[in-house]
Amino acid sequence: DLTAYPLDGFLPTVRYGILLREHKHLSPQAAALIAKLRAELPHGPHNPSSSPAQRIPGSE
Repeated sequence: DLTAYPLDGFLPTVRYGILLREHKHLSPQAAALIAKLRAELPHGPHNPSSSPAQRIPGSE
């Protein structure tokens, strides 16, 4: 048997993101993963937990 216990009240909300460097090549596998994530978790009013891309100062 497998039992799941929700830990929402004990653990903080975690946000994940993908960092991409400009003018850098992505492997076909990485590009496919990013496309799959974008299709599954689109940014928009129906998914308020997602956020648009942000430029990080000094990362150029």
